[in-house]
Amino acid sequence: MHAKKRLRKEKLKKIARAHTLFLAIAFGLYIVLSALFGPEFIFSDLRHKFSALADDTITITGKVLGPPVKPIVSGSSFCTNGNLGVSLVWPVDENSETFDIKRNGALLVTGLTDSNYTDSTVVINTTYTYIITAHGSMGPGLATSAPVAFSTLPECNIVLPPPSITINTFDFKNISYYSEMPQTTNQKPSFSGTTNIPYAKITLLLESSPMISTTTYANENGYWSWIDPEMLDIGSHQLYLTATDLVDEAYSASAVFSFEVVSSQKEEASEKNKSKQKTKEYTSATPAVQIISPAVIPTSIPFAITVAIKNQNHKLHSGDDLLFRVDFLKKSLSLTNKNYPISYDILDENNNLISETSEEINPSQNNFLTKSIPLSKLMHKGNYKILVKIYDGKNLISAEDFFRVEELPLLSVGTTSISFTKFMQDLSWVILFLLLLIILFLIALGHENYLSRQALFNITEDILQKRGFFTKRKGVSR
Repeated sequence: MHAKKRLRKEKLKKIARAHTLFLAIAFGLYIVLSALFGPEFIFSDLRHKFSALADDTITITGKVLGPPVKPIVSGSSFCTNGNLGVSLVWPVDENSETFDIKRNGALLVTGLTDSNYTDSTVVINTTYTYIITAHGSMGPGLATSAPVAFSTLPECNIVLPPPSITINTFDFKNISYYSEMPQTTNQKPSFSGTTNIPYAKITLLLESSPMISTTTYANENGYWSWIDPEMLDIGSHQLYLTATDLVDEAYSASAVFSFEVVSSQKEEASEKNKSKQKTKEYTSATPAVQIISPAVIPTSIPFAITVAIKNQNHKLHSGDDLLFRVDFLKKSLSLTNKNYPISYDILDENNNLISETSEEINPSQNNFLTKSIPLSKLMHKGNYKILVKIYDGKNLISAEDFFRVEELPLLSVGTTSISFTKFMQDLSWVILFLLLLIILFLIALGHENYLSRQALFNITEDILQKRGFFTKRKGVSR
């Protein structure tokens, strides 16, 4: 019997050593992958796993609070007084705070508070597909409509409208939300709007300290958005914006938007006043967005820059080189002949910084730059932007352009493909799952060993007799 126990104990030790070795190999594999692809492998992998868990939590919370109802969209095409358009409408939902609209897969407008919209940036005899996304009043839930398609009329004597640009949302809220001058406690506010010029160059000038000048682009639907890259001071500010046709620079429109950055205490007082009002409609005598002449826009910036992606169709695979060109424009006499720090930031669609590089450059001696930045092989599929920034001591001059990253297929069989990033993600999940199983097994093994050792110290003669080690004898106590 003792020999059997020794054999069993030896087997348990071998199993424990084997699992410990496997645990070390699995952990070592993780370290090797980190060495091959850089520390960003582990950080990126863990960040996306925690994001996935957070998204699941948000979805559950949204259901508890009452998610928005899926919009059922109806509409029609019209031609009225030389105006061609598509009218969209969907039922009112008390659980929905705002609505976003995508046209042919690209954003058309965001932050709508009404359950209807008229799309007037269309052409004759063309089919457009719309998707409406409803956002919950408390933020956690959303509902997306089924795609709906409408064809514009084959004939319409269209009167070409003048160029226009406007702001629809300020700090992720529709400007109709504000009953007075738009206010925010966020010192890096966001802006979005529309122009009737597809792919327009959007020039923004924000009066602040420092003065912030930037150039971005609208998409094919005329939608544009921008997040201020610099902390703004508490107080009033004005944002001057201009939309310019890339083909005809004379076809442009300008506007100015006034807003205020306030402290949290003033924002709370403003919210209390709003709760007493019966409507959220903008009632100020002066509108938030005013159409202006380009001559009104301040010209104190010593130069301007634009950035343009040179990769075909602005699409890349993870691991490719991002190619872009930076042009220095409208140089003034106030430009000093010296080097300035310039940075190249890559951000994802949530404005999270993915990578950052910098150097020094003399704008007075350079008319343009061509740059190449290698993308990580672990970069996830999605929309990104390159943000170029130069600070001359008084002004922050920036420009941005957008690109999309597609995952490089690792294996393709017919219509099915597995990307490198997906393979690495799945492999890491398998490794983590095996590590968890090994840890649980070692815990159970340790517990069993503990019980076995405890049993060795609690053996009585009665137990030995039942096991057949000796027979009953007189005078032997139990």
